[in-house]
Amino acid sequence: MLCNATLDEVPELQIWKKKVVMIPHGDYIGNFGEGNVNIREKYGIPADKKIILFTGKIGPYKNIELLVNAFVKSQLAKMNFALLLCGSCSNETYRKKLVLLADNSCPEIFYDFEYVPNELMGDYLNQSDILAAPYSKESILNSGTLWMAFSYKKSMICPLLACMKDVNGIDKITYTYDYENSGEHLTRLVQTLNIMGDDVHQNASILREKGYAAFLLMTKQTWASSKQNWLNLYNF
Repeated sequence: MLCNATLDEVPELQIWKKKVVMIPHGDYIGNFGEGNVNIREKYGIPADKKIILFTGKIGPYKNIELLVNAFVKSQLAKMNFALLLCGSCSNETYRKKLVLLADNSCPEIFYDFEYVPNELMGDYLNQSDILAAPYSKESILNSGTLWMAFSYKKSMICPLLACMKDVNGIDKITYTYDYENSGEHLTRLVQTLNIMGDDVHQNASILREKGYAAFLLMTKQTWASSKQNWLNLYNF
C-alpha cells in the first residue's frame, strides 16, 4: 500500500494486515521534457499573474467545477492570479459546462482540453507557481499529482488526503484543508485560496520556499530509495 491510512480506509485488508507492506509513492524528478512551449504566450496569460495549474484527465470525478467555482468566489482574480486547467476531456457537454461556469466574467481562467504530452509537461510544471487538485478525500487515498508537484519544486492546494497524513509538517509545505461534507468543501477551498493569496501578498517568495521544501522531501522519497523494499516483497 502507498500510505498507512489504507488499512483504516479499506477494512477488507485487515485480514492481510501481517502481509501488507507500506511503500510510499516515489518521485517524478526529471521525468518530463521541457523547453518547447511558453505557456504564458500559448494561453495569453500576462507576465504579472501567478499561475495555478490543474493538470490531468478532466472529468466530473476530479471536482473541476468545484475548483472553478472556488476561484471565481475567491479574491485571487483581483490579486493577479490565473487558473490554468489542462488535460484531455472528450465530453463536449462537460467542456461547455466548465467554460460556462466562469460566465464570461472571469477572464483569469484558462482552459486547454487536450492531453499534455510528457515531452511538454516539464514546461507546464516549471512555469506554473502552484498546483491545485480539489479531489474528494472519500474516493482518493493517494495522489500522483501531489508527488509530481513536489518533484518539480511546486507546492499544492488540495484536501488532506490519506497519503498526506504520513508526511510530518505537510501543512508547512502545502495549502491543505479539511472538510466534513461536500457542501463544506467549496467553503473551505475558497478560504484556502484566499489564505494562499494573502500569504503571497505578504511574502512574494512564499510559493518558491514551500516548493523547494517539498522538493527536498521528494529527494528522500525516490523510487530508488524504496528499491529494496520493493524487492523484499518477492521474499514473502
